[in-house]
Amino acid sequence: MAPTFRHGKNSRLVVSSVDASSLFTEMTISHSVDAPDVTTFGNNDRNFIAGQRDATISASGLLDGSTAGTGDPFRIFRSALGSTSDLVITAIPGGPGGSTVTVGSLCRLGAGVETSFETAAPAMGVVTASFEAQCDGRLGVGRTLYGPGGAKTSTFAATGVDSGVVGGTTGGGIAHFHITSASTVTSVTLKVQHSSNNSAWSDVATFTSTSTGSQRTIYSSSVKRYTRAAITAFTGGAGKSIRYVVAFSRNKTVI
Repeated sequence: MAPTFRHGKNSRLVVSSVDASSLFTEMTISHSVDAPDVTTFGNNDRNFIAGQRDATISASGLLDGSTAGTGDPFRIFRSALGSTSDLVITAIPGGPGGSTVTVGSLCRLGAGVETSFETAAPAMGVVTASFEAQCDGRLGVGRTLYGPGGAKTSTFAATGVDSGVVGGTTGGGIAHFHITSASTVTSVTLKVQHSSNNSAWSDVATFTSTSTGSQRTIYSSSVKRYTRAAITAFTGGAGKSIRYVVAFSRNKTVI
């Protein structure tokens, strides 16, 4: 089968409660494994064994100086330095679909300790900003289940994503939830659900919130063939709406 290439212009980056896609121009997701040296006497060649996985996520782009206070999208990056709470990061490299990312797009799911946030102001150029996060725990390789996309105003179930593994997978997985905007919301419940037949669904992970926010959930049981995102409860004012992103990665399947 011929490969499918994607242009970087469609990439998206969601960090905790911020869809930062319009702020950044480049991102890098780095995976590595350390290799301890186990060379002993009598070896003419050095020998190594695979050690622990490691990952970092970094991005650079343009500083938004149009807003201040709680409305400043870069506030989350400044406040994350030295924080005991990890950033919840979903990176979608070359995600198809333009402004509305196609369900099932390849993504990376990381929880990261922010290690740097930099601003540069050249005399003859645009003011830029960049950040880097050291992933804390496993970096998931998965698929988007919904978003970034259009706002929702009521309960909703997205299209199921087929893993292609008929019997499902063991080893659990990682679910990411991001609510990037919320208007007149009293309570909203987002879920990742799974199914063996794309018809009867049961819950994998749940996130209930009253405003913007994010959550990373580790799921340890077997995951059925299909997964989807759903809004199962939604209350608020007459004009209630949210924008959100849900993603999921399986721990035992290369996707």
